[in-house]
Amino acid sequence: MGLVGEGLAVATAPGPVDMTALARKAVRQALMHLGSTPNLVFVFVAASDAEDAEQALLTAHAQLPSATVLGTSASGVIASGRGTDEGTAVAVWAARIPGLRARSFHLEVMADPEGHQIVGLPGRRRDDVIALLFTDPWSFPATDFAAHARVLLNSLPVVGAVASGPAPARATRFLLDGRIHNRGAIGVMLGGHVEVTTLTSPACRPVGPVLTVTDAEGFLLKSLAGSPAALRAQEIVAALDEPDRALALGGMQLGVAVDSEDPRMGDFVIHEFQAAEGERGALQMVAPVPVGATVQFHVRDEVAADEDLNVTLEGVAARMGSRLEGALMFSSTTRGRFMFGNRDHDAAVAHGRLAVPVTGFFAEAEMAPLGGDICLNYQTATVVAIGAGPRAVVGHHVAVRPQQIAGVDPMTREVHKMLAELAHPPDEGEL
Repeated sequence: MGLVGEGLAVATAPGPVDMTALARKAVRQALMHLGSTPNLVFVFVAASDAEDAEQALLTAHAQLPSATVLGTSASGVIASGRGTDEGTAVAVWAARIPGLRARSFHLEVMADPEGHQIVGLPGRRRDDVIALLFTDPWSFPATDFAAHARVLLNSLPVVGAVASGPAPARATRFLLDGRIHNRGAIGVMLGGHVEVTTLTSPACRPVGPVLTVTDAEGFLLKSLAGSPAALRAQEIVAALDEPDRALALGGMQLGVAVDSEDPRMGDFVIHEFQAAEGERGALQMVAPVPVGATVQFHVRDEVAADEDLNVTLEGVAARMGSRLEGALMFSSTTRGRFMFGNRDHDAAVAHGRLAVPVTGFFAEAEMAPLGGDICLNYQTATVVAIGAGPRAVVGHHVAVRPQQIAGVDPMTREVHKMLAELAHPPDEGEL
């Protein structure tokens, strides 16, 4: 028996699904592999109906009253080397880690005369190692929160995902220690005797030369290395070989180096762009790119993505060795069968390379550290590897591609400030 167990229950028969039975089955499997009472549990539910998801989440919690339990609905779940992105399923990850301290929290967005405030974030404690966060795509400004997270949490690493699922607002269901929420975000701070390694694997790779932004205004990128930005993009595409040209024509991205003095593979924040209407030679970006920034174009490449995920996971397994007990995975909804032609791809690779329980869900966007900051990423596979051991966290990141996408972060531009209590001095007390 290990310190982590996982369970996966998938509805196979047509017609109405008994969500209570499905949740109980997934919990039973996880506890059977665990062999002891867990102190930390994650429950992920894929269901077309929000009420079904709520029923499954509450059923799972009822069987785990003494644990810190977090859960969310999603468009698909990951467990046991499988990715289920169609139909109904429940995935459970349960851990019993001696010396682990877990503090759960719920974040709300509150209106005020100056904009909006985010309330509910606890202060960082001395022994905190990482914060895990799941956000609602309709009611929580994940991009803005990520931009402020380093300051608000005193450089504590934050990893998580934007929940995917039914389109209507308030269709998301979160479970936090027996209570259901349909807006905001939920999370947990892990501390004490625990070791964590994080990684983010991209869906793209760089092509063409490294360039400097020489003219930009707001969301318009006007020139690169002294030439019109659109012209530079056309020149780079024309110079590519036939396979890479085909990838570029299918959708090229622009990577912005985290460190302009030392741009390396893995240190680019990636954005989508399009030709700017009414601005000849300019590119319309999804986020401002400052003058002087170092950039490089990228292409979406499933072969490179597969290789990167395998190599990076191998490195994590080698680094943590026998201390590795389990992992959480948040994979973009655009990966799986849409990128690899196989919905199990990321789940199977992670399960095979780490050889421990790996559980998670398909996300609209993924949150992870990059270059000392926290970024909201898109089309990535993000993994949190967890083990029992001395208090430690090692951030292992590669190139990621944050992107503003419709429906993911509708409130970002409205958020003007955070409450003072978000940054109150760390509480050094214990639970």
